[in-house]
Amino acid sequence: MKDLAENPDKVMGAAPHFLSIPFPVFGPLVFALVIGNSPYAKYHGFRAVLNDLKIIVITVVIGLISLSMTIISIIRLIQEGGQPDWVGMIIKGVIVWLLLAGYGLWNTISSIIDGVGVLTKPEHEPKSKIDRLAAKWAKYRSADSIELP
Repeated sequence: MKDLAENPDKVMGAAPHFLSIPFPVFGPLVFALVIGNSPYAKYHGFRAVLNDLKIIVITVVIGLISLSMTIISIIRLIQEGGQPDWVGMIIKGVIVWLLLAGYGLWNTISSIIDGVGVLTKPEHEPKSKIDRLAAKWAKYRSADSIELP
């Protein structure tokens, strides 16, 4: 803990990851836009925003797939004039809700892991596309030399 008192940037870098648990996207985004002259903290704020957006996109895709399957089932039901398959609809609903809960849990666990990692691990060079994009937005390190494919 003594190291954290000597390096407030680490605490500021971990904050947006923990903020993304109760306030996905908005917490880290406001943090990244309001934080002062710390490119390290801004980098982690934008990184948390991009990770949250990735999870939201996956969730929206699952929702759209579920909605399209429901619409197709309703159209078939109207055309054929049959009875709805209640068991199939309940199973699909349970699977969709379990997937959504799983992605919410994924967001929470990954935010905790990222936040603790910022506090305990040494700095690393941004490697993934999300990390490089966040570094470019935050002007972190040599972000100008980071090429995005």
